[in-house]
Amino acid sequence: MAEFAAKTVLITGADGNLGRKLTDAFTAAPWCRRVIALDRSGVPGHFAAEARSKVVAVSADLTKADGAWTRSFADADVCIHLAAQHANVDATWSDAMASFDMTVNVGLSAFRHRVCRIVFA
Repeated sequence: MAEFAAKTVLITGADGNLGRKLTDAFTAAPWCRRVIALDRSGVPGHFAAEARSKVVAVSADLTKADGAWTRSFADADVCIHLAAQHANVDATWSDAMASFDMTVNVGLSAFRHRVCRIVFA
């Protein structure tokens, strides 16, 4: 079996349903060095106890393109973008535009910090 270099994964929307599941799964994997968990709440308390030692929680308003959260990308090997202003199909137009802006801001931050991979879901 091939050896994998340890990786740091940045997850936006990390305190959401999918974000918590991915954080718990990734932190249990031997290849995962750390998960940078970006969310509005910035609270790592919802992750499994075993995951917390590898989790760095960052409070992030992704609608702010120049927020302090953008520095979190400097240490990331991959970004999984799950965050949305309003994740339901009945979102208002302004919520949909805010989610679009968040995606642009995440993409630009990943580009500026040379993150090699982005997964958008």
